Amino acid sequence: CDSINIKSLPQWKTWVEQRNRLRGLSGTNKIDIKKIRKFDNPVLIVTGTETFAVHKRINTVLDQEFKNSNQVFIKSGHAIPSTAPKELVKLILQFLN
Repeated sequence: CDSINIKSLPQWKTWVEQRNRLRGLSGTNKIDIKKIRKFDNPVLIVTGTETFAVHKRINTVLDQEFKNSNQVFIKSGHAIPSTAPKELVKLILQFLN
């Protein structure tokens, strides 16, 4: 907007601090799918049942591509470590055993 310098607005500091949250919504890194398909170690993919569809889709695709993956769902949104920590720890312990 040419009518005001947005850096002078009181919200500017908050916007700058929070802009990194938006970076997770797009990516420019190239992924070598051959490396993913060759990866033999067990992989745990945890997905929140209430998370955004795009994140669910990404996890589903990863689950299909890794040879030895296990996708599990937790009743939660995208922030599982803070919204369902006990369930997450339980799943991780089961996975490690």
